[in-house]
Amino acid sequence: MRKSVNGRPQPSAALAAMIEAEKLIVEAIARERAALRAGQKFAAAAYHTQLRTAAGIYLASLKNARDSLASATDPDRLAADMERRRRTFADLLRVELAALASSRILYAERMRMAAERKDASMPPRPANSPAAFRTRAA
Repeated sequence: MRKSVNGRPQPSAALAAMIEAEKLIVEAIARERAALRAGQKFAAAAYHTQLRTAAGIYLASLKNARDSLASATDPDRLAADMERRRRTFADLLRVELAALASSRILYAERMRMAAERKDASMPPRPANSPAAFRTRAA
């Protein structure tokens, strides 16, 4: 990001960084949801880590964008535009996070049902088997 003479980020560069961070967040959520739909638990966890990183980048870019307002030619208009954009992104993020939460619940339910099917298809263990003793002790 280019710096202006007074050491503050230029408004256009700061806003571009904020927009890019928003895209990173939405893409990370979409990838995590796709991994959960595909049953890829570890890929989903990796995308969740990317989501947390993208959120940190977004917060830093939002701070830089707010700091850049002092060097803008029309700071009041730019501040209003930036706040409108932030509110719009917050609304979009609520929807995306609700969809992600639904995907996580659905994944957990599918895993629970698969475990129940596996348990139901297994023959009963004899009472004196070593496995029966392990499960009683646990």
